[in-house]
Amino acid sequence: MRDLPGNGARCKWRARDSDRSGPEPRSRERQDAKDAKGRWIGVVPDDSANPRRLWRLGVHPVHGTNLSAAADWRAGPGTAMQRLMTRTMTVDCDYLGPGFAAAYLMHDGARAAFVDDNTAHAVPRLLAALEGEGLAPHAVEAIAVTHVHLDHAGGTGALALACPDAVVLCHPRAVRHLVDPSRLEASARAVYGDERFEHLYGRLLPVDASRVRAVGDDEVVPVAGRRLRFLHVRGHANHHVAILDEDAGEVFSGDSFGLAYPALQKRGLFVFPSTSPTDFDPAEARASVRRVAALRPRRVMLAHFGELTAVDEAARQLESFLDVSEALLDEAAASAEPDDALDAFCARRLEPRFLKTAHRWGFEPDDSAMAILRLDLDLNAAGIAHAARRRRAPTRP
Repeated sequence: MRDLPGNGARCKWRARDSDRSGPEPRSRERQDAKDAKGRWIGVVPDDSANPRRLWRLGVHPVHGTNLSAAADWRAGPGTAMQRLMTRTMTVDCDYLGPGFAAAYLMHDGARAAFVDDNTAHAVPRLLAALEGEGLAPHAVEAIAVTHVHLDHAGGTGALALACPDAVVLCHPRAVRHLVDPSRLEASARAVYGDERFEHLYGRLLPVDASRVRAVGDDEVVPVAGRRLRFLHVRGHANHHVAILDEDAGEVFSGDSFGLAYPALQKRGLFVFPSTSPTDFDPAEARASVRRVAALRPRRVMLAHFGELTAVDEAARQLESFLDVSEALLDEAAASAEPDDALDAFCARRLEPRFLKTAHRWGFEPDDSAMAILRLDLDLNAAGIAHAARRRRAPTRP
């Protein structure tokens, strides 16, 4: 969600409520696990609960693969009983607050895998979710990383250390950053300073090169009783993958299929793309949205945030916002504005055009919604400006 200009890491500029605690919830719907410090990790079964009501409670679903639905989606390998036993869990990483960044745990009762891991601060939550399913760290076969922005992969080294049998799966261009995260760390520390960086991300630990495996485009890897198909999807980051669970019909999209914060879904679906620095490419972003939608998944699992089932409507919304971003990119690149004024140029123009497009989709933000959107709008404008400068570069004397 939140890219740092210059290095692709992310952050939110509000206090991190990492010390939430309280009495055990009384509702039978809330069956949250606690992490090692006694903090609620926000994990709930959704067998009979209404997901919209759960969002309002601030807890996020755990779902098992439905037997008939999985069988209907695609006649894939494995028996019906194997599909019934698979399970996917949404873990709220509480990245500067609930409902902003998720990681996913999948397992078949014996073998497990994570998709994304947020930051080192989230690792106790991920391990608590694993323990809550009756599994030990040695059961984790893989840690799949959609891309190496620090709110997605900042905890990979720490999680790999805790799960010694796990292989890290990632885009070929992401390998070097996982093996040696020092360049990402130095860049982020330069922006935030040491104290703020450590508060946001904790320690970035390297992963031994022998445990990191690059996955090719359209490559299928068997993991935790699933067949996971990895798709190279550019537009947000050049090292980005989306992951299709061929048995369950789920796509883990990272940031390739937009952002849909639960707090902004009060009047229906509202999803918009991240165009933040430094790899925004509108044509590639549009192609990635279409590629994910063309899979006809039962649901898309967003990093920001949670399960999305209205896939076609989401794709239409995303393309409409990408049209706005692309038009502004063209305008900025062709303008007489100097390079160092393009960020302000794009920021002034993006917000009213964004809100006009949002209005078309029935979204009328109040002050609280605008507070949530503010940083994304600023970063999206910065990403468009960066792309405009990059486009200008070949024509400079």
